[in-house]
Amino acid sequence: MKFLRSVLLLTALLCTFSISKSATIRVLFLGNSYTGVNDLPHIVSDIALSNNDSLIYDSYTPGGYTLQNHFGDATSLAKINQGNWDYVVLQEQSQLPAFPIGQVQISVYPYAHKLDSLINAVNPCTETMFYMTWGRKYGDASNCSSWPPVCTYEGMDSLLNLRYRTMAFDNNATVSPVGAVWNHIIQNYPSIELYQSDESHPSAAGSYAAACCFYSSIFRKDPETISYNYGLDSITVASIKLATKTTEFNNTNAWYIGAYDPKADYTYINYGLNSVTFLNNSMNAVTYLWDFNDGSYSNTANPIHMFSTPGQYNVTLFSYKCGYSDRTTTSVTVLSTGISPLNAMENVLVYPNPASNFVEIRNSVPENFITKVEIINTLGEILYSSNIGSASEFRIDTHQFPRGYYFISLTSKNNYFEVVSISIELILMKYLSYLIFLLLFISCQENGQKAKNDLSQFSWLIGEWMDSTSDGKMVEIWNQIDDSSFVGSSIYMAGIDTIFYEEISLRMKNGKIFYIPSIQSQNDGSPVYFALTSSSNKEFTFENKEHDFPKKIVYTNPHRDSLVAFIEGPTANGYKKEFFKMRRVIGGK
Repeated sequence: MKFLRSVLLLTALLCTFSISKSATIRVLFLGNSYTGVNDLPHIVSDIALSNNDSLIYDSYTPGGYTLQNHFGDATSLAKINQGNWDYVVLQEQSQLPAFPIGQVQISVYPYAHKLDSLINAVNPCTETMFYMTWGRKYGDASNCSSWPPVCTYEGMDSLLNLRYRTMAFDNNATVSPVGAVWNHIIQNYPSIELYQSDESHPSAAGSYAAACCFYSSIFRKDPETISYNYGLDSITVASIKLATKTTEFNNTNAWYIGAYDPKADYTYINYGLNSVTFLNNSMNAVTYLWDFNDGSYSNTANPIHMFSTPGQYNVTLFSYKCGYSDRTTTSVTVLSTGISPLNAMENVLVYPNPASNFVEIRNSVPENFITKVEIINTLGEILYSSNIGSASEFRIDTHQFPRGYYFISLTSKNNYFEVVSISIELILMKYLSYLIFLLLFISCQENGQKAKNDLSQFSWLIGEWMDSTSDGKMVEIWNQIDDSSFVGSSIYMAGIDTIFYEEISLRMKNGKIFYIPSIQSQNDGSPVYFALTSSSNKEFTFENKEHDFPKKIVYTNPHRDSLVAFIEGPTANGYKKEFFKMRRVIGGK
């Protein structure tokens, strides 16, 4: 009966979480006339029906509405509180996100966060999707004189693109990049008129492009399979579908689509005696199912399984969250003989400890020789790894490691796993069991991350900094929004002309801190993420090894009212390092 119940459980879960060719998805659209004109949700529904899918939707789109309006509107809140939505689409007023960052931080970002928090409080499985709109055909004429970046379509559109991506990133949400699809069409198919005569609202072709983008973003299907044409000619339809595929479907990572789906992953420890401990490394999952390939199953996150016989078993882990699933299968070798893992390396000697320039490891039991050694710091980073064959004695050079605590991981010939902790400066605790090591490691890791990722250490940045020369003036302004974000801007002016404008932020995401600059004229206006790699009270280093230039950004605070920053990295003309020295003019803690 146990076997039968397990099989029924597996079958039920697979049926529940499998994604069929035809899908039914429930979506609430909250926006304004950019959503309401031409009844965008209905066009998305017609597209879905033409592909044997079903969109069940509701919408609320008063003209000119902002996210702040929706947050204070009883109708909007009542629709959110229904709680049966797969997606809630949020569209901000068409001009607001492109305004100066200080205004956006007050009028846009807080309400995006409040609505997203409410959506997730009502139903944690509902995904917030931000509707990225587009720049007006010839820019925002009404605000051009007071905010020159929006004087053109290109400037306004790039700011909208940046701000919607920021909202999605900050709220673990997704983007339907309609504005980016429009941009691709404008650049590549200029004969397609996306605007109405007011040069702002969408034409029939503009709404169809938006609907194709939403269908692809929500149903995650190739837009070129869409058969519904909304009464448009075949050439226009084909161009719009190709633009959607190129911009959205082939580039989902940029819009965070699928970023929060479960990802199944695991490792295992084989102690012999037919016993295997499985370590679940899945991401974004809440429930699990293990198929041990021997007729047994488990829904425990980290099971210890006793196989009846030794051999090779293809063990599969299924990870689930909110109707999405992922699986991974690994061939596991089960051993019938072995010794207790707690005693597997009791004849191994690690010395000296404390250590300075080297550590020696000796093994007095040749038949249990060590095959691999790793040194791991308290952040879980592997600093040294070597496959050492069957040596009974070897030395590790440790002089290059900074003072602190480290773990040595030793693997024997039969994959018995033994961990000892050593300190370059403090006393070794030797022969810890794996469980004790795991608990110690997690505790050290959490404490280390907390110290490293506390945004309060950046509080000295708050205020206005300036450097003025005969050539021009540079101003950098920083404000703290909440416990997980600082935002700022950097402006270089020559007389009354703005030569350079950059938006910058410090944000905490998934336990890590990122320095995020974005410049309209670089990287298509998209933000670039530099991860914090080292920090102290007066110096911070951020790095992005994949970026061209710079690869490293460093901020230092030599004294209270002085800021010295530099950027560095390789260029076509050699390695380059640029310094920026500023003094505080406003603020300070």
